[in-house]
Amino acid sequence: MRAKMGQDRIRYFLYLEGRWRWRPTKKMREAGFQMVPMGRGGPDRDADGNPAASITDKQRAIALNEEWDAVRTGRKPAQKLDRPLFAAGSVGDAYHRAMALREAERLQRGIVWTSEQRSRDDWPRAWKWIGPEFGDCDPKTIQPEHFIRKDHKTGSPVGLLPRIESEVSISERHRAVKVWRALWKRMRSMKYTDEQGRTMHYVGDGDDPSKAIANSAPDPRQAAWQRREVLSHVQRAWRMGYYGLAACIAVAWDSMPGQSGE
Repeated sequence: MRAKMGQDRIRYFLYLEGRWRWRPTKKMREAGFQMVPMGRGGPDRDADGNPAASITDKQRAIALNEEWDAVRTGRKPAQKLDRPLFAAGSVGDAYHRAMALREAERLQRGIVWTSEQRSRDDWPRAWKWIGPEFGDCDPKTIQPEHFIRKDHKTGSPVGLLPRIESEVSISERHRAVKVWRALWKRMRSMKYTDEQGRTMHYVGDGDDPSKAIANSAPDPRQAAWQRREVLSHVQRAWRMGYYGLAACIAVAWDSMPGQSGE
């Protein structure tokens, strides 16, 4: 029997890090359940002062609880998953299909990536930002303002792109948008971005909402270092107990073209 969506709290349904999430326990994760990010809620507030969750998100959380109850009581077998499940037609569903296609294309060319090559792949790195923001979304509902917009209360830019820049760097933001645009091309070819029902169109860019925003690259590095300055940084790191950092600085300097370790 479905729980009522009144004032009672929904199990494992929490407002965390700016959005509503269904967060399973350790035991539930061992059975294959994973964190499910949902909407940001609002504009109304709940009893705790958080942006009120939408009816759709509440229904989804209740359905996830019912699925867990079925596993917990033995009515349904546990299923170990190597990745979160996303609804058909969602950005997350498209991302995992695109990743599988990329690997199949490499295998067709006889290319098998090493673990080091996989660790340098920009797609999973960018997905750490894109996934929580858009993973469970229908791509046709995403608008440019989800990437960046002006906060009318503070006058500051908010959205995915300002958040990436403030938490990491301009380079990280630039990388994430490049991967998003590559993913969008894949989604378009897989019919995830059918124009029917869209209210905005961007001629020539295939309706990619990020194309309404410039993805400027970071300025090139201008700093120049002298050998004595590098040595002082190596010595300081060593004296402070950062032996690995000292070694990295020294190796990076000595391995540059035209440098010697003398």
